[in-house]
Amino acid sequence: MKRALSLCLVLAAPAAGQAPGETVAAALATAPEGTRFGLLVTDADGREVVAVRPDDRFMPASNTKIFTTATAYATLGDLTLPDAESGASVRFEGRDVVLAGHGDARLSSAADCTVDCLATLADAVAAKTRSVRDVIGDDSWFPDMRWSPGMSWNNIATRSGTGVSALTLDDNELPVTVTPAAKIGASPVVAAPP
Repeated sequence: MKRALSLCLVLAAPAAGQAPGETVAAALATAPEGTRFGLLVTDADGREVVAVRPDDRFMPASNTKIFTTATAYATLGDLTLPDAESGASVRFEGRDVVLAGHGDARLSSAADCTVDCLATLADAVAAKTRSVRDVIGDDSWFPDMRWSPGMSWNNIATRSGTGVSALTLDDNELPVTVTPAAKIGASPVVAAPP
């Protein structure tokens, strides 16, 4: 964090007579041997201010999430309101009902749900028909890539390593109860809540 702060200060106030790129290069040169940097800074019009190996390949660090989150907050509007534009939707294909996801991760099946509720979509279906053959989940709005190419294998198994899907229900989590088998060699009983 200290190094990132000092880099911000260098960008904000370059030394007299030095171009921003030279000042940044001088600051980065003080890093321990073997440290790699890639940096691209542009102004609000997209003009390059500083570039240090901008085309090299790097594994994004966790603090990349800071910029992603800041961008989301700046562009998505009020995140406490239901997603009226890209939430889940329902369509009929013959007697099948297709639940199509558009990236809203807040869709909920909880009994106390008040917004982004699966029950609301079910009510919309019930208002149109009483006979449904199959309910099909359609998550094709996102590319078929569950985990990003930069995700480390040891993160996939963690809570933060959840695969990405355009159709997500209940935060992409399913609590289960595992009961040991009655005898050795038998399978345990795995049950989801009703």
